[in-house]
Amino acid sequence: MQPFQLISIQHELAMAIGQDRKLEELLGQFSKTATRRLGLAGVSWYLYNALLANDGEENVDDNNLSHFFSLPHAANPVPANPSDEPSKSWQTGGFWIYQLKLPKAGYLLLVRKSKPISNAVIAALLPIAEKLAQSIVGCIEHEALLKSNLLLTEARQRLNHQLQHDDLTGSLNRHGLLTQLDQWTQRQTPSFGALLFLDLDRFKWVNDSFGHHVGDDLLCSITQLLQLLTGEKGRIARLSGDEFVILLKSTNSVREEAESIALDLGHRINERLISPMKAGRHQFQISASIGVRVFNAQETDYALILRDADIAMYQSKVHRNNRTVLYRPEMSQALDQQLDKERELRSAILQGRGFKMRYQAQVNKQGDISGAEALIRWDHPAEGQLLPDRFIKLAEDIGIMRELGAWIVKQVLADFKTALDSGLPPSFERISINISPNQLEQRNFVEWLTDTLQQFGVPAERVCLELTENGFVGSVEPIIQKIRRLTELGVHVAIDDFGTGYSSLRYLQELPIDIVKIDKAFIRGVDKDARTANLSESILNLCHALNMKAVAEGIETQGEADALISQGYERLQGFLYSRPEPLDTLLARYKS
Repeated sequence: MQPFQLISIQHELAMAIGQDRKLEELLGQFSKTATRRLGLAGVSWYLYNALLANDGEENVDDNNLSHFFSLPHAANPVPANPSDEPSKSWQTGGFWIYQLKLPKAGYLLLVRKSKPISNAVIAALLPIAEKLAQSIVGCIEHEALLKSNLLLTEARQRLNHQLQHDDLTGSLNRHGLLTQLDQWTQRQTPSFGALLFLDLDRFKWVNDSFGHHVGDDLLCSITQLLQLLTGEKGRIARLSGDEFVILLKSTNSVREEAESIALDLGHRINERLISPMKAGRHQFQISASIGVRVFNAQETDYALILRDADIAMYQSKVHRNNRTVLYRPEMSQALDQQLDKERELRSAILQGRGFKMRYQAQVNKQGDISGAEALIRWDHPAEGQLLPDRFIKLAEDIGIMRELGAWIVKQVLADFKTALDSGLPPSFERISINISPNQLEQRNFVEWLTDTLQQFGVPAERVCLELTENGFVGSVEPIIQKIRRLTELGVHVAIDDFGTGYSSLRYLQELPIDIVKIDKAFIRGVDKDARTANLSESILNLCHALNMKAVAEGIETQGEADALISQGYERLQGFLYSRPEPLDTLLARYKS
């Protein structure tokens, strides 16, 4: 064998290493060159498992080898014979086998048939094998690094996608939406963009009635619909349970035209949602309240843009569902006023100031006072005296109705205890206190009321709790149990505003109450309208049949009072008898 043959192998090996080729390609290049130049029948490579697994050089072990590559392909390659010697040879079946140790990498087996390889050639191959071993280790490490970088890049991409997308619908989440807004404004485009803020109406009913899995299917269907209607012009984001945002980029360079485009999309969404949406085996007709906020690239306060769109959506929900409303600055002013009132109400409740109790008489058919209903008033620092309909719902919305309700009960009992000690008219039976469903739902309400009655020294039988039937939501069984415990204490329980709820007769049948207060809608004009008179008399007869007492509310004329008394009503209430006033003033007038 001529020296140039080995020089050729070294040269082609160096070129293969320099080309940053993959391991199998590198070994294949060397195998082809060695086979051609040295007249070999085949080449086999055995590498350490630890090296191939990239576990590190310190773990290599001659007892842990794997056949990695053969040229030509051999179904049963010649097995390696591990040894500490740099080279080793043996003969089998007419073939000469030459094993070269690849330091820290494994072994190279050369197979020759016609004649053996000279010792001089083997000696010349040893430094080539050492260089090749270094290249193998480097190549494996390089491939491992590339794979690690690829896995890291893929992991980062997955994480970034998860950070910016909703798991359920695949749409953007809040973070993804803000990222899209930021990218758009950075382009300094002269055109206007738009945000459409959607809140699905009655979606909670779907979840509560059919289960969250059906609700999830419905959300996915709605996402697909929004994407279909929006097309490539915008991106869909889901912010929370049933809130979606559509980002329209570069709608138009004229604000009025941009507003028109966004409103048109909102109208088309509302029109399409009228058709039943499929979720699982069910179909639902869902509407949406939609608010629109148009903005330009110079507006980078994204939280404010989202807030404005949300405010417009809220205006849509207040006025009428399935409606699209464009944001106007005066809407924020109204919201700021609402927030100011919330802060003022919260402060007044927590500090126990600004409220006062007023009392309206309930009389019997002889005109004597038989009781009084406690009614709260709020002396607002700017708006003056406010009636309950101006702040009770607000107290419930901001989560402090229980605190206000507790203050009312204690103040009424304190006023009534003073009246008891001063002496009540003989006809006076009980004081009535309005209780919110929020209070009644408290786990320890009955125990709390029992302790409070004892604290103020007021007999339970002298107190009536009035519950509005519209406050009953869902199952009434827990309410029934609490009312039963209250009546066992001696407390009277009344349904207030009877007839205005959805299941009035059902509540009369199920709730263990003893008093029904007939709403003024069934009283007004009872002396002039035959249908009203027939209705009020029928309700009274129903109450008597159920062994309940009836109180007619909202009486304003003597004619109404006379007509109701003639029908058999024995308890009456309204402006005809008194307007709400301090309890001592009311009692003094009836005493005289």
